[in-house]
Amino acid sequence: MSSVVANLNVTDNLNYIFQTDVLSSVNEADVTVRDTFDINQYLIYTHSDCLSYGTRMEWYNANAGILQGNANDIYALTGGLNIKPHANVTIRPEIRYDWVFGDATGILENDEDTQFSFGMDSIFVF
Repeated sequence: MSSVVANLNVTDNLNYIFQTDVLSSVNEADVTVRDTFDINQYLIYTHSDCLSYGTRMEWYNANAGILQGNANDIYALTGGLNIKPHANVTIRPEIRYDWVFGDATGILENDEDTQFSFGMDSIFVF
């Protein structure tokens, strides 16, 4: 697997991040089981030391063997916050919209082509 990440400060408060990953693997019979590629793009706006807003757009192309041998283009659009109530604590709520072009079997809930989800995590630094 190879990854490339580029980070650009557009302004003092706006940050753009570009990431791409390439994964190709074969099994013991030398048959390709994964041949995938993705692009992730982030825009993060820092409002203050305690609050930033972010968006992420992802495109994942899954081919050859992975996901029951089907070719799929999987997309996700996410918006969220980074809330820092303390220097050592970050709370990150997000809302996400996923959609699939190709066979959605086994990818999203109930094998649907689209879905909304909400998530939240916390980071504690000590």
